[in-house]
Amino acid sequence: MPQSKNIFVKAAVLTLVYLILFVLYVMDITGHLPTDFEFFGEVFWAIILAYIFVPLPFVDNSGRLSFVKLLFKVIISPCGVTTFLIAWTTEQLISFNQPMGDFFYTICYVSRRDASWCLKNSSYFSSAYVITMYFYRIIANSKNYKAILNARADKSKCDPLSPPLLSIIRSSLSVLTAVISIINRQKLF
Repeated sequence: MPQSKNIFVKAAVLTLVYLILFVLYVMDITGHLPTDFEFFGEVFWAIILAYIFVPLPFVDNSGRLSFVKLLFKVIISPCGVTTFLIAWTTEQLISFNQPMGDFFYTICYVSRRDASWCLKNSSYFSSAYVITMYFYRIIANSKNYKAILNARADKSKCDPLSPPLLSIIRSSLSVLTAVISIINRQKLF
């Protein structure tokens, strides 16, 4: 099977599983198929995480292994070389703010069974996640900017429109925005 078709089939199967769980959940809360089962969301998260991290003997695991290796490289990227792939991956991980907040809410709800507490605190986790990812970007871009400066003959001149420098500024402003949102949620001012 061609690679693109293989990816489409996997996405279609996971979407079908999600839709089945969603329909069962809706039927349960509307009373059409009442059950005592409360873990529809948790089952879907477990399936996704198992698909990503558990190697299955009947599935090609090379993409999964590459993904886990890439996550490891992203985690250690402040200590090592930052490639375009790592920079792009951290940008993609930043865009996962809402799914990570949902993931925290799911874990919180399963462990505490207090929906109001979990709803109130999942936004803090999302903000902390975004701040962490932007700090990764700031470190990576600082290293790239230093490498650009070291490669120049005249080290005293810096380009104010250098992409790494602009990205450092953008990431710093994003961290500031996330910190202000946390302060705003605490109603300190």
